[in-house]
Amino acid sequence: MTQIRVNEFSLNGGDRRPVLEIVGDGKVYIYADNVKAFNGSVKTPDPGNVIFYLNSSPVNLGGDIRVGASLYFGDTNVKIGESCQIDGDIVVSRHGSVNIVGGSNINFGVIYAPNANITVGGGGKILGAIIGNDVTMSGGTKLTYDGSGRIKVPIETSEKEKVIYKKGYWK
Repeated sequence: MTQIRVNEFSLNGGDRRPVLEIVGDGKVYIYADNVKAFNGSVKTPDPGNVIFYLNSSPVNLGGDIRVGASLYFGDTNVKIGESCQIDGDIVVSRHGSVNIVGGSNINFGVIYAPNANITVGGGGKILGAIIGNDVTMSGGTKLTYDGSGRIKVPIETSEKEKVIYKKGYWK
């Protein structure tokens, strides 16, 4: 397991070319206190092994980037747009919002934001699951949960505890 902590995080690039490439196997945790920019692609051999913990508000991801990792946030507003593709989970652990627009895709991931409002519009596509306080979908959006086992629920919240919910349960 590798852990990296930075005060300021800035990733610029776009056009799906990797700006940050993580090689090898094993878990990688990247903690960032202040996100200046997240406009570059992240390439990993296994998106399930890389988790970014981003403590900043708001966070905008876009510009035709591809992120092969899970993104965990605290109390923040997250916007994913401009044909962005996330291959992993998106977690907002406190209050905030998640806004997915502009033909963006979430692949094989869970959007877990039980206290946040989630909006998916403008052709956004999600192959996975959504758990939120208030979920709104419009404008040609698509949500697919295929049951293939590639989508891992419960998602990891720390090394020691897991979030548990019953499959197919709605409260």
